[in-house]
Amino acid sequence: MGKLQLLMKYLFTLIYLCSFSIFSQEVKKDILYLDQNLVPISKTLFKTKSNSVIFHSRNYEKDSVIESRLHYQLYFGKMSLKDVDGILTNFNKKSNEKIEKSKTLLIYHYETLSGYEEVLKRREESFYKFINSKDSKRVSLNNRYIKPRLKKYTKKDYLSKIKKNAKKKSKVITKVSEKFNTSTIHVVRNNKGYPLNNKYFTWIEDSTSTFQNKYHGTIMVLKPNGNYFIRYGHLTKEKIYTILEESNWSSFYTDWDKSLKSNSSVGFGIVKELMKKKKISAIQ
Repeated sequence: MGKLQLLMKYLFTLIYLCSFSIFSQEVKKDILYLDQNLVPISKTLFKTKSNSVIFHSRNYEKDSVIESRLHYQLYFGKMSLKDVDGILTNFNKKSNEKIEKSKTLLIYHYETLSGYEEVLKRREESFYKFINSKDSKRVSLNNRYIKPRLKKYTKKDYLSKIKKNAKKKSKVITKVSEKFNTSTIHVVRNNKGYPLNNKYFTWIEDSTSTFQNKYHGTIMVLKPNGNYFIRYGHLTKEKIYTILEESNWSSFYTDWDKSLKSNSSVGFGIVKELMKKKKISAIQ
């Protein structure tokens, strides 16, 4: 091989290694810290607020930056009667039952609901991921070893499970409605083939995310007078009852405002009560 060929080979190798090094390096993006109103704030203030019981934070990756945003995970607010009417009008257009203005709304928001094909796909992915992992254990049967098998899951099984869950939810909805004069609404942002129509309770598809974008939460209690409460995350039945049982929310607003301004990690009054985790006793 001549000197020119050796030189060319060396140059091509060098170019390849340099290119690989450049493209393999992860481009580090700047982080933009935003408060609950999408106003830029310092990293220090963001950290202080994100440790507060009132907020939770989420990262949103953009083309050139990562946005770290604050969201309320607990909120007591007041909307105009016009806004209440707007929500009721929108829900009544999409609902399979009439929602009365005199009732308190108990609204549950779901990010995604999956149809049969989607569920089947996830089951298979989870199964094959498991059997290829270190956690997979072979099953002993008459001194022979066999790999775990994926249990058959038919569309009939899927629909049967949905019906069973719907009946169960319906009983809870009826009980709460009779006790507190409420209407319960289930809102979903992304529906991937889930059968929304059923005779047990109201499903509403909000694919444009208009409701969720304005009222970011998992559970919302909306009173006819415009008072509303939002919780992002799980809330037990007992804690929801605590909200519904109280007709005057003045002390709730005071406790929430105090918790917000103090950046407390545990909160005060109703905030502390709602966010308190249930202790599991070692003695049964």
